[in-house]
Formats: sequence, structure tokens, C-alpha cells
Amino acid sequence: MKPITFFFIFLLVSVFDASAEIEINTNTSVAAGNNVRIISRISSTYQLSSVVATLKDRTDTLTYNVTEAYFEGSISLSGIKQGTYQLSVTAKDVFDNHETKTVNFLFDQPPTIIAGLLPHSVARPQLPIVLKWDDLDICTVSIEWRDYNLSGLLYSGKHKDSLNITVDLARSNGRRGEIWIFITDKKNQETISDIPIYVDSSSTLTEYFVANTPILDFNYNRVLVAGNGLPDNPIVTDITTGQSTVIPVNSKVSRALITPYGALLRTASNTLYDWNRDSVYALDVNGSTSDIQVAGDYAIWDSMLRIAPGSKLTRRNLATLESEAVTMNSGTSENSVAANGVVAFFNGDIYKYENGVTTNLTANSGKNNNRPRTDGNYFVYNRQVSTSEFGELRLITPAGDSVLSNITSEEQSFGTDEVYQVNNKFVAYAKLGIAKERQLFVRDSFGNHVQRTFFGSNSVMELLNNNGEIAFRTASKRHLSFNNGQTEPISSVWGKPYYNDSGWFVAIGRVLFKVADAVTGKNPVWTGKVNKNWNNPANWTCNCVPAIGANITVPPGGQPVLNEDVVIGSLALDGSLDIAGHSITINGAVAGNGNFTGSPTSSMIINGNAGMLNFTQPGRLQSLKINGNGSAHVPPGSLTIGP
Repeated sequence: MKPITFFFIFLLVSVFDASAEIEINTNTSVAAGNNVRIISRISSTYQLSSVVATLKDRTDTLTYNVTEAYFEGSISLSGIKQGTYQLSVTAKDVFDNHETKTVNFLFDQPPTIIAGLLPHSVARPQLPIVLKWDDLDICTVSIEWRDYNLSGLLYSGKHKDSLNITVDLARSNGRRGEIWIFITDKKNQETISDIPIYVDSSSTLTEYFVANTPILDFNYNRVLVAGNGLPDNPIVTDITTGQSTVIPVNSKVSRALITPYGALLRTASNTLYDWNRDSVYALDVNGSTSDIQVAGDYAIWDSMLRIAPGSKLTRRNLATLESEAVTMNSGTSENSVAANGVVAFFNGDIYKYENGVTTNLTANSGKNNNRPRTDGNYFVYNRQVSTSEFGELRLITPAGDSVLSNITSEEQSFGTDEVYQVNNKFVAYAKLGIAKERQLFVRDSFGNHVQRTFFGSNSVMELLNNNGEIAFRTASKRHLSFNNGQTEPISSVWGKPYYNDSGWFVAIGRVLFKVADAVTGKNPVWTGKVNKNWNNPANWTCNCVPAIGANITVPPGGQPVLNEDVVIGSLALDGSLDIAGHSITINGAVAGNGNFTGSPTSSMIINGNAGMLNFTQPGRLQSLKINGNGSAHVPPGSLTIGP
């Protein structure tokens, strides 16, 4: 049989990535991209039976392009290292005659970043940038910063395969922007990466936990972060033990809330899950992220699996894993649940659901009452008055239903938690000033109303804690407002504040920061620089009046005198503390060799293991109360109790 007559008019080998294409007509050339494309023109005496291209252990049977009159195909270069390779094309006829043509080429991809800057990092304002990439050439590396106001070149230089520098982003402090990285090889192939970055150099923040992905929630000293990869499972980390657990919901989550037993998660497919004691329970199909609420052992949400007209508001006891329908007719969102399981919901009126019993709290009002918030004791809600442009912000306590303030239609359009919150009988709410700026007020459990903010721009409420402290943000800063009237800036406006274990925290991107105790007054030390007045901030190292639950230190020689009733955590007393006719509540231990000075009108309440209580003689108190598991020791004969 006559052998095959085989010749190439040309063999074109090109690697394509987007529009890149390189012809190969010689024995050696360069290919770049992710696939090698083969075009071969073949002349044969007899009918061809196959045309096969081979690269290493990879093959492709070429097909005939009638229009162009050539054979074509491609072979993936994925997973193949850069370097010199042989590509062969073998043509075979029906009589098994065959011919092979081989070309050599250099496979060169654009630079591939194999280690880089993680998205959602926080510059303080310095930002370390460690890069590693794979390429055959020495590359030019350029790094730029871009935000809504500033942009510019931060660095440019030539490097083989790595770079380790620190850039200064002080000019963009308080902003969110992007780091743009350009890596270009000698063949002008370029790899571009843009990474979202926050800049916050606040000295009040200390790194508490750093994740690899954005933080979704923080509570009970556990952090919940977004997944990274497929499946996109979120991860929860116990900061105390360092143990991390992947939550197997196999989906990206749109809302995630930590619970005492795990986490409540809504996925991108609207499925609601309870990850509880390492088991995953598919609860429901949920239509909105805003109506999922968690407090203590309880959660509520609005169900899309409706079996009757209206919304099905569901409550779940996370401790017992029992779910129940609260009502078939409620507003679809902006309902509320408290840590004791009490649910507040609205449907023209405001209702309380407790222990299976529903009570109408605003019966026969004839008004549009909506968006309730409850701490299990008090109920705050909005009443829209249809005949007026004004509405009412109202408060329900055991004493009755009363008006907190009149609010405008503009205020009613704000997000509920930005307008009012309730916690432990403290009520925080917003009112507009004469320039239409939003100011924040607090009503305490005694019914006293105090204006907390006085800025010329809007004060946007973020979180009210159980001590009556507020985290809020203005145009450029986040602040804390304390019961003593002090307001302290703590961070930029980015991220979200949290209150956990008597401390304030801020999560920005993938970093959780703790607000310095010196700011929050959690560990103040008495200095007495000015006088003996407990309420004078200049007498404390934190330059603040100690917050509720603060751990107090009075060194030898210190002699603070109370000006009002106080509640503290622990007390290290090596000086003296004059109660001066007021009440002191101690929730923690008492240590040191100092003395209390009492009087017939002074009182003490002990909720913790207070230890030894020494009194300046003659020791007098009107009352000494020890609650629950609290304990205290008083030297015999050193204290007289009574008026």
C-alpha cells in the first residue's frame, strides 16, 4: 500500500485566553494563556481516518473545518507548569499509514498570584503587603490606592516572584477603598487584583480576633465568619478555646446570628437553618433577612410557608428545639423577641405573646400601630396618625401606655433600630433638632429623659446595651455615649459594634477589635488628681466616670467619696472608699487591705463573692444585703447595721 503523503502547509499552535493568539510556524516559539489551539492543514493521498494532537499525556482529536479547509482543536494547559514542551500532530489514513509533525514551544502564562493580601483587611493606617506569584520572568509590580476621594501610586518596582512591603494609608484614614495590584511580565502579560480595604487608625481599638473572611456576627465570645470556597460554609470560632467549626449548610449565607447553642443562618436560597449543638436543622423558607431576630434562647422569623392568609410568625425555643406559630396575621417584618421569650408583633395594634397567650396591648386605639421593640418588660412602638404629618413614639410599661415623643414622617421612615431600641428598661430614641439633624435621647428605668447627643450632623443609633450605653455614628466617626453624659469617639463608621461580656467591640471587615477599657471605663484606677469626688473624670486613669460593672482599683492613699449610688464589678481596695450615705452594689470580688467608710444612711448590696469587708471604725451601715450565691466576711464587732 502506498504510504501517506503528509505535509503541512502550516501548523498553527496558539494559546488563547480572551483574545490572545500566537501563530507558531517554526520549531520554537512562545505560547501564553490557558489553552493551546492547534490548526493543521494536511494533504493525503488516501482518506484520512484520524488527526490527533498530543501534549504530554493529553490528547485531542482534531476536527475538520470545511470553511477554512483545515483541522483544528485545542488542549487545556490547566495544571501544567510553565516551561518548554513538545506538541505533536499525527495524521493516519484508512490504510494505517501515518505521519507525525512535532514543534517545540515555551509555555508562559501571565503571572499567577499564589499568596496575596486578603480582602477586607484593616490598615492601621500602615498595611503590610506580602505577595508571592509564579512566573518565568522578573516582573514589574505596581500598587495603587483608590477610594471615593483619593487615588495614587503607592509602590512600583521589579521583583522575581515575591514582594514584602508596608504601605502607609494615613491620608485615607477613616475610609474604605481598594488596593490595586498590577504584576506585569516581560511579554507584557498583566495580572490585576483589586482588594477592598478599610483604614482605621483609632488608638481606642485593639485587635481581638483576625479572621480570613468577613465577620458576620459576634456573641458569647464566639465569632461567625463567611465561608471561603465551595461549598461556601460559614465558620464559627470560639475565641476562648481557639476551636473553629465549619457549619455544613453548603451555601453562602445572607444573614447569620450566633445563639447560645450555635447559630441561626439564612442562606442565599432563602432556607433558614438552626445549627444547634453541632446538628443542622432546616427550619423554614424565609423571605426577608430583616425579620429574623434572636434574643437569649429564642428566635422569631416570618415564614414563607404560609398555610393561611397573612404572615406566619414563628417562635423557636433554641434550648428545646421546639417551634410554634405565634400568629397567622402579623406584619411581615419589624417584630421583636426578648430573651425571656416574650414576642411583640403588630397588625394594626401591638400584641404581646407570652406562654402561649396573646394580649392586645393597644386595643381600640383606632390607629396604625407598628414596628414594636421589647425587652420582655417594656414595649416601644410607632403610632402613625393619619390626619397629621406627625406620629407618636410610644412606650408601654406595667404602669400604662404613654407618649415618648412626637416624631415626623421623616423620622418614621428611618430604620427601626436607628430610631428606637429598648434594653433592660432603658429606652433610647431619636428626635430631630431644629436643623432637622437627628439627636439621641435615653429614658432610664426611673422615667428620666436625657439628651445624649448634641452634634450638628445626624447621630445614627446602632446599639443600646443593658447599662443604657449607646453606640452611634455620625458622618465620620463612631461614638459611645455613657450614662454620665460623656461621649467618646471610638472608631470610623465602618463595620458594626457589639457589646459582649461587659465590653464594647467593633467588627470591621475580617477584624474584630476591642474598645480600650480606658475609654469604656471598665478597669479604671483611682488617682485623685483633683479631689475625692468619685464622679470627677479627672480623678481616674481613664479620664472618665466608671461605667456600670467597672472593675475598680483604689491604690494605697486613695480616698474616693461616692456622690451617687454605684454598681461595680470587682474592687481592689488598698485605700479607703467612703459610701457617704449612698448605695454600692458589688458584683465581683473585693481584694486588698483597704477600708469602707459607712454611715447610718449608707447601704451595700453583694451579688458576688466579695471576700473580706473592712470598715473604718465605728463601722455603720443602714443595710447590708447579700443576694443569691454572694458572700462576704466582716470582722466580728466591726460593723453595726441599722439606722
